[in-house]
Amino acid sequence: KRGDNEVNMEITFNITSETQATLDFKLTTPLEVMKVIHIGASIEGQKAHVEFQRNDDKYSLDGDVDFKSDKSSVDMTFTSPEGKTIKIAASYDIEDFLAATGTAAHKLASIELQFEEHNINLNFNGYRNNDRLNVDIHGESSFDIVKKIHLKIDTALHVESHDSNIEMQFNDFEFAMHNHFEKVDNDHYKFKIKLESTLTPLAFH
Repeated sequence: KRGDNEVNMEITFNITSETQATLDFKLTTPLEVMKVIHIGASIEGQKAHVEFQRNDDKYSLDGDVDFKSDKSSVDMTFTSPEGKTIKIAASYDIEDFLAATGTAAHKLASIELQFEEHNINLNFNGYRNNDRLNVDIHGESSFDIVKKIHLKIDTALHVESHDSNIEMQFNDFEFAMHNHFEKVDNDHYKFKIKLESTLTPLAFH
């Protein structure tokens, strides 16, 4: 979330029997080309009924489905008789991140979405413990308005002193902020901030 611009993503998957399942995916963004993407699928055996929405465009499809899932991942590729393909693949491994017991960066979650000859890929990596927070988010899409996004946060969590780094990329624009915080005594603190971007470097002391 940045200001009034907010991105929300929800995915719900339910298995009702060995051959039946439902999947619901919703993505909302501030981008005009995909303010709302909603996919609802009812799966039975190797067949599926899919309800698809992108902004105000809505349609329903019936066709074949290739479906795989386990406790931490789901992969669905739907193909209609007309040749339209919709794919959702998602996985997650966030137990140690939520428990703050991580020691090294690893893949926390990923999602791949294909529809209407477009594709969106998002990967979330990082770790968290009592001493450090590390998060790395990378995304790519086939939409010209947002071909590449990248956000990396790496910061120590010590109260007395710490360094932190934030890196951002949006298409060709890049921005980085390096911070140093130090507690001199009970009444005095020292800050050092360095900003870098594709425009100009800045430093504050």
